Amino acid sequence: MAQFMFPAIGMDLWALLTQARSPLAKDRHRDAIQKILAKNPREEGLFLALADLLLPGFEAQIKNAIESDNDTLIMAAKRARKLIQEAGASSGKHVAELQSDEVMKLVLKGQGNAEKGKNLYMQQGCIACHAVDQEAVQKGPYLGSAGSKFTRDYLIQSILDPNAVVAQAFQTELVTLNDGTAHMGFVTREEDGIVDLRDIAGAVKQLKESDIKKRDHQATSMMPPGLALGLTVEQFIDLIDYLGSLKEGGK
Repeated sequence: MAQFMFPAIGMDLWALLTQARSPLAKDRHRDAIQKILAKNPREEGLFLALADLLLPGFEAQIKNAIESDNDTLIMAAKRARKLIQEAGASSGKHVAELQSDEVMKLVLKGQGNAEKGKNLYMQQGCIACHAVDQEAVQKGPYLGSAGSKFTRDYLIQSILDPNAVVAQAFQTELVTLNDGTAHMGFVTREEDGIVDLRDIAGAVKQLKESDIKKRDHQATSMMPPGLALGLTVEQFIDLIDYLGSLKEGGK
């Protein structure tokens, strides 16, 4: 993953950057993250990451660094500004501007950049729910072999309309307990009177069958719709190319 290229930034700050721009982030969480980042940290790793992820919205931090007396920091900040501005200028139509069938046609025939798609996979928050490494905590469907298991059109449709293709092993259940509380997730194990229910964040709750009042299968996926709407068609192609590059035994 790209974050290992920048030891100076640290995993915590990298996570803040990706979460701040992820469509999965709740508004209150995004606001809290922005307040932390608004302190104008003068770290070279921050600007290396901004350039790598092409994240807009950090002009205050970039300006603050350029006005410093640290030549290395100034160069990193100027490079980040240049790459982010170039990315913004070259962006085309967004997925939200087109009908799903138009997007499907464009992405099916398009050829993108898998490395850029890898960064988008982090930036869009996909990594929060889908592992690409067998050693990582498994949450939603494993995507480390997406390129060998799924066709390109299946991957596109899965993101555009998550409810259209829900993997059988990840069908959502709403479990209501005798005390009136409800839990949503997918069942990963049923044994010895215990039901393991994993939510979209990967957290597993162990529920006693004797405490369960009812279990309802949901027709919808836990994956929220609209995650690709903020991407340009070119970016979406990059993301699909990255997923397609993930083969069995690869990362």
